[in-house]
Formats: sequence, C-alpha cells, structure tokens
Amino acid sequence: MSRIAIFATFVARIRRLATDAAKGKISMTLQFPNHSRSYDQTRQAVRFWGYDTSIEYSFFVTVGALQRVEPHLRLDEAGFLGAFDANRDLIFRTAAVVHAQGRKNYELVGADF
Repeated sequence: MSRIAIFATFVARIRRLATDAAKGKISMTLQFPNHSRSYDQTRQAVRFWGYDTSIEYSFFVTVGALQRVEPHLRLDEAGFLGAFDANRDLIFRTAAVVHAQGRKNYELVGADF
C-alpha cells in the first residue's frame, strides 16, 4: 500500500470518528485522575474534579448525599472529607452516571445515590 493510500485511509477513519462523535455515538470516558477535593462551606458540599478529554468539570457532593452514604458522618469539615475519601469509588461512579446523563448541574445529592 502506498503512503498516499495509507494517508487517505487514515483521513477517512478520522472523518468517521468525528462524524460519530458529533452524532453522540462516541463518548469519552470521564476520568478522575486528580484526587484533590475540598470542602466548600458556602455550598455545604465537597468539591472535586473530573475530566472528559481535555475538559475539566467541577462536581459537588452535598453534605446530605454524604450523610446518605455515610450515616454516622461527623458534621465537620474533617468528617465530610473523610466520608468522601471512604466512599470515593461510589462517588466517582455516581458522578460519571450524572455526567453521562447530560445534566448541566454537577451537584450530587442524596437521591443520586
């Protein structure tokens, strides 16, 4: 196969991928490589970040949601962050579901769990 044919095949594949992505047939997986989190007292929620390709999304998990997954939660910043850390996998899975649903508000509440 010539270089021109290889390049033409590559370009065709890229165009198909772009078309499929535009039609919603391909979705990038939401990732949580940054394990940073912080308590936002104003929102009464723990903030964390997810990434879909190069786009960063801020998520919040409310104190009410944390109480649902951690019933004996200490009601202070250390307790909220500890509950987040203890349930990180569940929270990340729930955030990925919320993101996949196309919600524009990334605040996780008790009903999400």
